[in-house]
Amino acid sequence: MNALTAAFDAFYANGLAPAIGEVGSDWIPSDLEKRLSRAQHEGDLPDDVRPSDLARYVCTVAQGLAVQAVGGASAAQRRRVVELVMRGWPE
Repeated sequence: MNALTAAFDAFYANGLAPAIGEVGSDWIPSDLEKRLSRAQHEGDLPDDVRPSDLARYVCTVAQGLAVQAVGGASAAQRRRVVELVMRGWPE
């Protein structure tokens, strides 16, 4: 879970999280990918995980949660989504 916390911290640090609609399909914050690469090097992520793919996954989830929030999903509902996401987080 430390790697995910670090990933989201990197995603939101210094305004990396753009407004919805400001990103293209190839957008991945390089700081997030670098942080996940470091986590992998430190043994917090398995070797068979591609940091760029995991960064895209985190971005997709974060953007989806933002859409859900705008659409009226409660914090509790969004938290349950994150709990489901964590079940699929690489160990």
